[in-house]
Amino acid sequence: MTGRLDRNLLYGGLYGGPACDPRSRRLLDVVLGSVLFVLCLPGMLAVAVALFLQDSCSPFELTPTMGKEGRWFGRVRFRITQAGLRRQSSRYHVGDTRLTRLGAFLYRASLDGLPQLVNVLRGDMSLVGPRPHGPEEVAFLTAHLAGYAERQLLRPGLVNPTILCAPDVSEMARLRCEILYVRRAGPATDLWLVAFAVSQYLRALSWALPLWPQGTR
Repeated sequence: MTGRLDRNLLYGGLYGGPACDPRSRRLLDVVLGSVLFVLCLPGMLAVAVALFLQDSCSPFELTPTMGKEGRWFGRVRFRITQAGLRRQSSRYHVGDTRLTRLGAFLYRASLDGLPQLVNVLRGDMSLVGPRPHGPEEVAFLTAHLAGYAERQLLRPGLVNPTILCAPDVSEMARLRCEILYVRRAGPATDLWLVAFAVSQYLRALSWALPLWPQGTR
């Protein structure tokens, strides 16, 4: 498996139909993504200033990420770690000293990825799609998971279908869920997933607010 698939697969056979029309998906990304970006912009600017004032370092970080058809791009997120530390793929815990105080809050509230709206508007990502993966994950999963390259038929998403999975679901099951989504992607499903994700973000924010005083410095 090369990790790259013929784009014609997206428009014929198993992947055919208007639900997979790239123009429809892009229109949804631009229209809804623009609305979300405008609504979130004041808050994102405030967070960026606050992050900069913590240690005078850039409030953003760029992560190499594989996109549609194997193209690489820099994924934009808020920097949540202490200056000089790289974000790790492993999960962080409450009180983790690798995180800044504000970074811990953003991570707990699942808000550190909001700047990825810029990637959506640029065309690197979609509002809904498979989870973004970096070089190490791509190399490992391409070699060990049959059908992994099918994920590259769509852009990685700010929201991904694995939000519907139970917390104890295995990583391989989540990956298979994403492959199934790629095969059946459609505008109605995407809108429903975005609405569900917004409700989850609001719930995560309500959980994170009481933990604000416990954030790390």
